[in-house]
Amino acid sequence: MRTVSSRAAFTRHRSSCESQKKLEEAAQKAIDEKNGAEANLENNTRTIQRTKEALKKVVDTIPSLEAAHKQAEEHHKLTQALLETVKKEATDTEKSYHAIAFSPDGLLLATGGDDQTVRTWESETGAAVETYSGHGAAITAVAYNADGDVFSATSNQTAILWDTNPAWKLAGTIGSVDSSQHLIDRVTSLDFSPDGKMLATGSGEPSRSGELKIWKVEDGSLVKEIKEAHSDTVFGLEFSPDGQQIASCAADRFAKIFDVESGKLIRALEGHTHHVLGITWHCAGRLLATCGADNVIKVWNVRTGEQTGTIGGVGKEVTAIRFVADSDNVVASSGDKQVKIKKSNDGGDAGDLGGATDFMYSIDVSANGQLVVGGGQDSVVRIWKGDGNSLVTFEAPKPAGEAETIGAE
Repeated sequence: MRTVSSRAAFTRHRSSCESQKKLEEAAQKAIDEKNGAEANLENNTRTIQRTKEALKKVVDTIPSLEAAHKQAEEHHKLTQALLETVKKEATDTEKSYHAIAFSPDGLLLATGGDDQTVRTWESETGAAVETYSGHGAAITAVAYNADGDVFSATSNQTAILWDTNPAWKLAGTIGSVDSSQHLIDRVTSLDFSPDGKMLATGSGEPSRSGELKIWKVEDGSLVKEIKEAHSDTVFGLEFSPDGQQIASCAADRFAKIFDVESGKLIRALEGHTHHVLGITWHCAGRLLATCGADNVIKVWNVRTGEQTGTIGGVGKEVTAIRFVADSDNVVASSGDKQVKIKKSNDGGDAGDLGGATDFMYSIDVSANGQLVVGGGQDSVVRIWKGDGNSLVTFEAPKPAGEAETIGAE
């Protein structure tokens, strides 16, 4: 009996142990599943948070993307308009010429033809000089008179005498020497907008203010005053190629970019250590170049405001600067009697324009980059060809008494 009872007790004990083991395994499985669920929940929570952050970044970038898209659309419209203009001009130039004549001095050539327009050209270089429109029919004859004016006749029996050297007349005046109501002090810089409808002026009281105003060319009325543009005299300014922005530089060592319509500051460019004397836009609108009394040229990324390069090696103040047509070259004048062409991408020399004998103050470049003009302390205006060779020099007028003695024994 004892043996039977012992076996039964052993069987019950083993069954109890197995049940306990199964319970423990079930409990451990439940714990494992709970831990797994919690881990998945934590991972999902982190994923949701990252998704929210990524979504926020996307939402935050929408305004800038919209602005970039708008700018791209406007650039596309400008490009299309330019393309249409170029196509039209190309088509016009393909029309036949029926008449041709040299000016009395042989320096100019006049042509006329099916485009109903008289055109004049430099006889040496072939560069276009002027166009005269007004005929309603093809031009059949052109001729110069002794005064250098052009006479043209057409197939519809009409003729016009064109004044090729009209007298300059004062069209209007902004401000007064006796009043600071319009312009507070000396006007040290000027620039016309690309469409010619606005004129920007830079001035200011030394060490007190930097004045930047935009005027309507037609009647001289004030379009926009950019309040407190600089804290010292404005020495240079230039409209952007699309006319929507204006860049300025001043004695306060800053160059700045403003929105023309609103007058709001877009970006301040800080890096010069002395007066900033000149500023220029690249024709693509992506770069600005500045020069100053710290004897250097600086190149800037317009979009980011970062300096992309500094060009040194000049002995005195760099007084004026211009990009050369659509290239990355800049031409600059300086106080050490030099006018140089520099590569804005690496600062290398691209040419010297010689002949200056004194401090050079100003410089400009023709739209096609073929001519450079400069002036300085010696009161001489010099024009160079794009290759650096001197084209013509305009000397300062001689005093009347001195002029009469020229050539005397």
